[in-house]
Amino acid sequence: MFDKFSRDAIKVITQAIEEARTFRHKEVGSEHLLLGVFAFCGDSIAKGFPSLQGIELDQLRIAIKRVNPNGSKTSPADLPFSDEAKHILVNAYGKSRHSLIYPRHILLSMIDKQDSVGVKVLETLGVDLAPIAGSSEGEQSAAILKYAQEEARRLGHNFVGTEQILLGLIIGRGGVGAVLSKFGIEIEWARREVEKIIGRGSGFVAVEIPFTPRARKVLEFSWDEARQLGHTHIENEHLMLGIIREGEGVASHILTVAGVNPDELRAAILALFNESE
Repeated sequence: MFDKFSRDAIKVITQAIEEARTFRHKEVGSEHLLLGVFAFCGDSIAKGFPSLQGIELDQLRIAIKRVNPNGSKTSPADLPFSDEAKHILVNAYGKSRHSLIYPRHILLSMIDKQDSVGVKVLETLGVDLAPIAGSSEGEQSAAILKYAQEEARRLGHNFVGTEQILLGLIIGRGGVGAVLSKFGIEIEWARREVEKIIGRGSGFVAVEIPFTPRARKVLEFSWDEARQLGHTHIENEHLMLGIIREGEGVASHILTVAGVNPDELRAAILALFNESE
């Protein structure tokens, strides 16, 4: 199950377990997941969802004590997850249109479960959850990753690498595609370069194509770029920033072959956000 979770999401879950132990609770619940999210990325979450601004960890812990008081015994060595927490973690994947689950997806899944202890905790603090409920990931970037999978199939590969994500961004056109075109990168040329480097696969492609470690790193960097910019969704621009930041995959090699200066490309991508405001 946890192979779908990003490193930050794993940190959230680890912190949630520690919080449950601190409260001497018998299982890890949604309230502990909530603490884990705010412990690791509360500031960035608040930027994306204004109704969560100003909430501090200590406030959450005090509210949790009111809703679910401390246990009377030491927590068991191997703390189980409550059915509620399991439901939230399983459904977090539905909040992401990508291959990885990030902390915000855990939070969104928890908020969608309106009878969860975590929601009760936020409500006791007067948080208006209506603007957040039902949120999901950006549709544009989901389409790009679909294009990336199609490019992997086209060459008969059982993986999606950074190069396929780059091809998806070119195919998707839009602001990022237009910027890449200005830098001289067009789809047919890029496809030829990709094939030169990785060749063709066996032709047999699984129904679900996994992402390579470098591609997963690009997705993690994309989410981090979105957080730093105070954005709540990963869009095409964040994916391109993730590729630039990763800097060592096949996609970056193709950019180098095209004579692209990474700093100049990054500046051009960031300028797209100003155009859309």
